Amino acid sequence: MKEIAKRFLEENHTAPWIEDPSAEALVDYVYNGGIWDKDARAKYPALQAKQPNAWSMEDVFAYLTFIVLRERTCDGCIDKHIADGTVSALLNRYLELEEEIV
Repeated sequence: MKEIAKRFLEENHTAPWIEDPSAEALVDYVYNGGIWDKDARAKYPALQAKQPNAWSMEDVFAYLTFIVLRERTCDGCIDKHIADGTVSALLNRYLELEEEIV
C-alpha cells in the first residue's frame, strides 16, 4: 500500500479514474488488499466530521472503502474525491501513520 500511496501522490490525475493507472491501482488495493471495511458506510458520518490529522489507520481504511463502495451506486464518486483532495489527504495521513509505526 505504501508504494501505491506514494505513486498516487506523485502523479497528476485524470478523470475517469479507471483511465488513471495510479487511481486504478489504489481502487484495486482497496478491494483486494485486505483493508476493506464492511462497516464503512456506518462509520462515514463520523469520519467526514474529523480533521485529517485525527484519522486513525482504521479511519483511513474505512474512508477509502466508503469512497470505493459509493462508486458502485454513485458514478463519479471516486473522481469527485480525487478532485477535491480527499483521497490525497487520506493517503498523506496513511503515510504519516506508517512512519509512526516504523
